[in-house]
Amino acid sequence: MKKKARYIGIGTLAVTALIAASPAFALSAQKAGAKGWTEQSESVMNIQDNQDDGRWVKAEYIRTSDPHNKKTLWNKQDVDGNDPEDQDNWKSDNDGNPRTVESGNGAYIVRMKVCEYAPNYPDDCSGWVYN
Repeated sequence: MKKKARYIGIGTLAVTALIAASPAFALSAQKAGAKGWTEQSESVMNIQDNQDDGRWVKAEYIRTSDPHNKKTLWNKQDVDGNDPEDQDNWKSDNDGNPRTVESGNGAYIVRMKVCEYAPNYPDDCSGWVYN
């Protein structure tokens, strides 16, 4: 009986170690001119505007610390239709990605989607991406 309990305990420990060692992958989504991704172990949200069309983009996301409250990260940089080749007016995130807004570091992000804002119409959004 002791021998069987020891094998069960070792098996449980091995499975737990494998799960804990599994790599986490960043979430990402893209729709229309909006591209979003997580980084820093899914604790930072990024939203990038990939089209020079004058439309704002946003990322909506949920953190483990507040699972019933959807957060929104706006990127309103490209409101004047600047020439996409004119990078002098583009702002970058901490990693140097142009036309990108980055959230602060926080709790783990469990799901996200990205949207291109469409005034007076429903926003053009990706589906929810889950971790």
